[in-house]
Amino acid sequence: MFFGGRYIILLMGIFSIHAGLLYNDLFAKSFNIFGTSWLNPYSRDELMTWINQSEVAHKEMLLEINPGYSYQHAEGPYLYGMDPIWNIAGNKLNFLNSLKMKLSVIAGIAQMT
Repeated sequence: MFFGGRYIILLMGIFSIHAGLLYNDLFAKSFNIFGTSWLNPYSRDELMTWINQSEVAHKEMLLEINPGYSYQHAEGPYLYGMDPIWNIAGNKLNFLNSLKMKLSVIAGIAQMT
């Protein structure tokens, strides 16, 4: 009977590590474990040409990545947490705050039921 709770303690440890990693990746400083599912479809020469054109025109050029060409569909979604490509997105803060709010509502409702 002395070791009756060892599996509960083991599961509590595993789930606390899972919750800690998920909390750190979604709500704090995210980390890149598995790499991203996105590729840059533009060559270095194209990018340097655009940079030079923006410097000559004294205008800032924004680059949009077309998901049809850059997302690697064969690999599927990111395995755990947020894809690291969100770290360079212009709407990162708005997206993550909205996600946090929705997850908090879901967690609150799940906890009350």
